[in-house]
Amino acid sequence: MANRVFVIPRRTDFPGVGAQILDLDPNTSQRTTYDGAGQTYYLGPCLQTAAATQRNGDAYAGGSLNTLFVAADLGAAMDTTGGGNDVEATPTACFGLAAYLRERVHNGAASAGGQLVVANANAMAASITVLAEAGAALTVASINTALGLIVAGTGLNVGNSFGTVFDILRILSGEVYVSPRFVIVCTVGDDFRTLAQRNVFVAAQRTDLTGITFSSIGHFLAATEVGFQAIPVLARTGNFNISMASGDLAVAAAVVGFTNPSFAYAAADVTAWRVLARDIAGTAIPATGLHAGIRVYDTLGNCLL
Repeated sequence: MANRVFVIPRRTDFPGVGAQILDLDPNTSQRTTYDGAGQTYYLGPCLQTAAATQRNGDAYAGGSLNTLFVAADLGAAMDTTGGGNDVEATPTACFGLAAYLRERVHNGAASAGGQLVVANANAMAASITVLAEAGAALTVASINTALGLIVAGTGLNVGNSFGTVFDILRILSGEVYVSPRFVIVCTVGDDFRTLAQRNVFVAAQRTDLTGITFSSIGHFLAATEVGFQAIPVLARTGNFNISMASGDLAVAAAVVGFTNPSFAYAAADVTAWRVLARDIAGTAIPATGLHAGIRVYDTLGNCLL
């Protein structure tokens, strides 16, 4: 929707601390059937720190919902028709921001340019989280500049790329994107394909001969899928503007001091069950627990708070 806004948590340790945004309307627990979607909610699920992901096929099985890429995640040569390898497709299911960029962004945007290599996919994802942490613009132009500093000529909408700011904001606000196995990325000659070009391969595939079902893109996890994180759809109403100016959103955006016993605040305290609390860009939250809570963006990627 045109007036949708995105609240982006700047720290990973909100889940379980009971931080609420209560001054939006309608109240989620008190609304009637005639009201719109509830707007009050607990600050909780967010974009997790990039790290290893455990999978069971295409399903999330553990670890980070924001996959840190490794060499095994690069698109591999595969056969869509039984006549020999003709595409490079995703060999593993990956989640989060780097997964989205691997799938949607044309490396260098040259006509013969291919998929993002491991280091560049991870670096580009990190560069976007740095922008969000700093409150910089997340517009197409701003993101394209950040990506272009890593690989010249690369952008969300440059060459055969087909990424969107809207999707990036959904991921940064905590929704989980999955790029499953067998998403077509390039031709077997490493020529990055547009969505329309991928759809041609998908339409012509012979699953009966290859035993594989290929697709063109991934998707945001639904409530029935493991790893789903429920993120409210928020509208920029009068109440929302007031909250940003002097209400709960303003308080959450300021430096807040808390520690969550489910998280560690020093390397020595990290265990298999207590990961280090970090900001959205990956920097550790200090032992004092002092760090700002949120950013707010509009659908074009302009920072509002």
